Amino acid sequence: MIMKSLLGAFILLLITFPLPVSASHSIHTPVDILIDVGHGGVDGGTSYGDVVEKDITLEIATILYKQLAKKGYTAAINRTGDYGLSEENGWLKTDSRHRKDLAQRKHLAKELAPKIMVSLHVNFSPRSSDRGALVLYQKNNQSFMLADMVQHSLNNLYKTSELPRKRRSYTY
Repeated sequence: MIMKSLLGAFILLLITFPLPVSASHSIHTPVDILIDVGHGGVDGGTSYGDVVEKDITLEIATILYKQLAKKGYTAAINRTGDYGLSEENGWLKTDSRHRKDLAQRKHLAKELAPKIMVSLHVNFSPRSSDRGALVLYQKNNQSFMLADMVQHSLNNLYKTSELPRKRRSYTY
């Protein structure tokens, strides 16, 4: 498995609770969890040798999606192959692939209105002491409580003592 070959890797999760949108602007699907697969296409993210972040996040997302479905959750995944979400965004008038990508992720979250959104990223550090999972959360109590539980579980797994960190939500 790709993940076992990385030393000094960080798995970053952004736990969010998207704000509800009006019924006239949302697709009526009961999505419990939206899995946001980090990077894709020309945006590979970080890398170490032949190992690229976009491939790791897709592998993790696919496994997570299958596990959630087995447990009866309705999950959605925003990328199932190696492509950038910016390629699906023809509505934002900008030349910035990065801005189109973020806007497309935010748009999908608004349209699906999931109860929870998990964004997967993997960082690399040349220091083997920098390893384990880091969970980021939005500035609200629900996001913090879930992030704290996930971080605690991951700390037990990786034998670390990280605390979840506050971050802002998607903007473009």
